Amino acid sequence: MSALLDERALSGLLDDLPDAVVVVDSEGKVIWGNRTAERLFGRPLDSAIGASGLELVHPDDLELALLSLVSVQGKELGAPIEVRIATASGWRLAER
Repeated sequence: MSALLDERALSGLLDDLPDAVVVVDSEGKVIWGNRTAERLFGRPLDSAIGASGLELVHPDDLELALLSLVSVQGKELGAPIEVRIATASGWRLAER
């Protein structure tokens, strides 16, 4: 199976989850999000693709988010953290 087909299949599975999923690269830039994330943020995620996901993090939670990004690099799974994320209706607590 080609990588493109694998990516489409994975995208289809993640898009149907009831939980918001946003994928960021090693620099914290948004590269993908599912429909639930669009509803949570109250805006299309297409507008966020390529932008820094850290811009959505509450200023008081930014240091924790940055430390988490650094600690997860080179690992397959990082420890979950809770940070406040900017949405169209205000701040919401999200697990990252």
